[in-house]
Amino acid sequence: MDFMRNTLGIPAPRVYAWCNNAQETPVGAEYIIMERVEGVPLDTVYGNMPVEDRFAVTKTISNYQKTWASTAFETYGSLYHAHDFPNGKPLRFTDGNGAIREDASFSIGPTTGRDWNDDGRLSISIDRGPSINCYLDMVDLATPTNDALRKACLWHGDLHSENVFVNPLKTTEVTAIIDWQSTEIAPLFVQACQPHFLDYEGPQLPGTERPHLPMDYEQLPSAEQTRAKSLFYLQSLRALYRTLIQKSAPEIWKSFESQGTPTFDLLLFGRNLLVDGEATYMAHLIELLESDPAGWIHSRRRRAIGSLSLEKEEIMADAEGALRGMDAMQGIRDRLGDLFPERGVVKPEQYELTKDALRQVKQEVIAKFAHTDEEKAAWEESWPFDD
Repeated sequence: MDFMRNTLGIPAPRVYAWCNNAQETPVGAEYIIMERVEGVPLDTVYGNMPVEDRFAVTKTISNYQKTWASTAFETYGSLYHAHDFPNGKPLRFTDGNGAIREDASFSIGPTTGRDWNDDGRLSISIDRGPSINCYLDMVDLATPTNDALRKACLWHGDLHSENVFVNPLKTTEVTAIIDWQSTEIAPLFVQACQPHFLDYEGPQLPGTERPHLPMDYEQLPSAEQTRAKSLFYLQSLRALYRTLIQKSAPEIWKSFESQGTPTFDLLLFGRNLLVDGEATYMAHLIELLESDPAGWIHSRRRRAIGSLSLEKEEIMADAEGALRGMDAMQGIRDRLGDLFPERGVVKPEQYELTKDALRQVKQEVIAKFAHTDEEKAAWEESWPFDD
């Protein structure tokens, strides 16, 4: 936050005090004490803002993004104050004017990115399986060859409307951006993303294509006209943002284009192996090999991973099983509703009720999927909702 605020001129909160070593604090926890930022969350006023004002905020955020994309670092990781990372080297970076700068008050250390740290991932010791080896075989071919897209950049990847604050009396004025704790320095083509407050449900237009109202708009009932116009404005704002980025920040735009390729999906699934599972990743890899988009898999690399073709039937069966497992899990969520223990947490007053519901679901699942005593024992051992 200090670097964003004081070096890049981004309205991050002012930090008053912090400690990143839990053992040094009386309560055994890290902490940050920062200012209470001025303004209100964008989501509290966004729905009542005219499109012109929404675009003004979007334009301000895009200027911040251009600053992030034009500031290049020498390595990947996350920023630390030098005295919190004593073995680090003084920070060197290239600013937006192309000048190489050095700041001894900062160092680059291990990443704080969520892909690497969520749910204790760093401490997991497991057999990482063939998918990791396949990933290493493919990663150099799946990444862009354009060095400008591979450069190390600092980026806020969670720009939703609760993290952007604006002046309530002048809602076009951005007063602060919060929630920087997982910010990392990573390749631009991975980092670049449009602000999440531009996301919407409905048809996604390609590139910078402008939307149009339905041809029969005037004949639609009033309620449908309202929905059509609302979608039109949402699509228009996104198209304006993408047009602005295409013209003023070509490296960000090229990153967006890279993210629309099948090869980027390979990288994305690799980052989410612990979420989506190895079976899904391997099935995606098989499909990519068979389609060979733009001939990007050279014969040398095809030989290195060609043995996957021999395992296709098993891999696709595993992927099908994974999808069935996801469907079963969703069925459990739907069945329990508010009682489902998201991240293992339940309301105190619902604890016994939740445990009883989970016991019933467990017996139903075992009866449905286990056909032998061995399978029943496996379900009993692996059921995640027991004490």
